[in-house]
Amino acid sequence: MMTLGPPGADPVSDHTWCCEHPEPWNYFDPVAEARLLSGLSRVFRVDPVETSWSLRIAEWAGTEASQTVLREILAENAVTPKVRLRCERLLRAVCGGEGPSPTEEQSPGSFSELVDVLRAVRDEGNRQDSARVLAGQLDQAESLQELLLAVSELLGMGHEAVDDIVGSWRESPPAWSTEEEAHVLLSASASGREQGFLLLESRLMTSRRGFDVYDVYEAVRALMRSLPPVATKERLRALYDGLNSQPWWRASDGEEAGQMAVVESALTGGESLLNKSLFEVFFAYVRGSALKGNYQQEALGYSCGKKALRKLKAGLQDPELFVRREAARALCRIGGEGAIQVLVAHVREQILPGHLALDIEGADVVRYAMDGTLENHSGGDADFLYEIFNEPSMGIHDLRQRAALGLCFLGDNRCMAVEESSHLPALIQAAISPLASESKDPLQGYLERTARWLNHTYGTTFDVPESTPTHLERVHLSREMVLWAKTNRIETTQ
Repeated sequence: MMTLGPPGADPVSDHTWCCEHPEPWNYFDPVAEARLLSGLSRVFRVDPVETSWSLRIAEWAGTEASQTVLREILAENAVTPKVRLRCERLLRAVCGGEGPSPTEEQSPGSFSELVDVLRAVRDEGNRQDSARVLAGQLDQAESLQELLLAVSELLGMGHEAVDDIVGSWRESPPAWSTEEEAHVLLSASASGREQGFLLLESRLMTSRRGFDVYDVYEAVRALMRSLPPVATKERLRALYDGLNSQPWWRASDGEEAGQMAVVESALTGGESLLNKSLFEVFFAYVRGSALKGNYQQEALGYSCGKKALRKLKAGLQDPELFVRREAARALCRIGGEGAIQVLVAHVREQILPGHLALDIEGADVVRYAMDGTLENHSGGDADFLYEIFNEPSMGIHDLRQRAALGLCFLGDNRCMAVEESSHLPALIQAAISPLASESKDPLQGYLERTARWLNHTYGTTFDVPESTPTHLERVHLSREMVLWAKTNRIETTQ
């Protein structure tokens, strides 16, 4: 058995140890981080694949201690552009977002470099800092293309600094290409801001050159995830009527027909989809113009009523690719006790007993059931989450970790059961792991919410940032939680 010396004494042994401990939660410890950086200091010269693996861990758990190794890598001419970009991004994060430049000779002071910084930053706290710096220098853009790129990034974040610019573009559109305009409109749709919606509304209803059906489809989907107050039902209906009168709004194949059906359902509440007669459905099937299953399920998600729920319930067992996922997503979007109970019952009766495979789509169905449970919680919801948490097969696709976080958010301390893999409480292992979490996701801010729950339930004194934490704030908070868990015996209720 290999005996390890102190970190740094043997970089090869340090890297071997890291390869034997690939899980991110192992590295919220100064000694483990030192071994990771020691191995990285050697491996980047000889193995690009291993370098990428080590950087992935450092991007999640790295602290100020990684600066020396990152600068060493950036000084090496032979590193690939992708590795260089990742190192620059991480160096900015561990320097506090607005810290030192990646190299001594280079300073991210030009407008284009500020845009690149914002696009590269991943931690939301650092991203907000970078956005604030960029927003203050919009008048420094050297070209329309630079300005379009900057406004798109800020608009997608819902930043108020671009409201006036977006308003002026609605009155007098710039000389943008179709692709550039579509990119800005997608950001405007996702912004959740009044000016963003008004720009989208104006361009869809007045543009003569038009847009690809797919671009409109993506824009409307983004809009429906974050509707501003100005986007009333009447206004959405008028938007659809105006769009439908455009000569370029036509489908060239079945794929675009499905996307158009989703747009219609989203903007009109699914009226025509639910009101089609059996004859119309049969005639469309005979002509070969029937909606593909995944688009039909997605379109139903903007409808309501028992008829939509019945069709979506059937979609949960459809063998066609992507249909189950879209049916689950649609039920979660509809929300309410009836829709979520359909999802929960399906997971309990079909997936947990193993009647339907827990493949990637099956995992998505379970995830949407948990998300819907947290968004529409009632008294017995913790038991459903515990069923998933307690099922060994749910260890894949982060489902068990998401269930542990859900139990925490519902105030159930069964999530504190100790994991054999890490010897940490399942909740803490989940809270310090990189889980996919989008804006308005039920798990958004899961690390900070976990720390606050521990402070309230177990009397801990973790210093939780008031706003979205930066990379370093997140890493240091994670380290505090790991240290507390390793030095305290934790009681749970079974």
